[in-house]
Amino acid sequence: RWYDTGQEHIITTATFRHCGYRDNNNAYESSVDRGCDTNSFNGCWGGSSVWKLLTHSDQFNPEIMQATSGITYEECGRRFKLEDFADNNAVSSVSGRIQNWLDVDGTASGLNEPVLIGSGLSDAGHWWRVEDDVVDDPEGPLTFIKRNNGP
Repeated sequence: RWYDTGQEHIITTATFRHCGYRDNNNAYESSVDRGCDTNSFNGCWGGSSVWKLLTHSDQFNPEIMQATSGITYEECGRRFKLEDFADNNAVSSVSGRIQNWLDVDGTASGLNEPVLIGSGLSDAGHWWRVEDDVVDDPEGPLTFIKRNNGP
């Protein structure tokens, strides 16, 4: 879990195996053995993902609090989950709207080029729509901005 209160994380050269919930919506992997299913023995549940970004803070604003490179996935299910703590149709938190992370080489996002991963919450508006070619991950929900598309 990426926390949004006064922490920074850097993960390099890591392999994730059989992580993330297996359901019909997994956009990244389609094998029948991918991820995990819900049972009491493996700790997997319907909200399990390889990466989970917490968004409960209105006090601490994330400023590229995460960075990754050299990430490999083997038979993984759901990769990303932006955990929106807003309830009762309330507006999301500040960190939920501006959550972001630098995928230095694009291996975490799967785009294989430098990517800024930003919030995909609907009330973030068009903040992360910096160009027409951003990649949306509705399952996250996240937005992937490819660095090589810049000027």
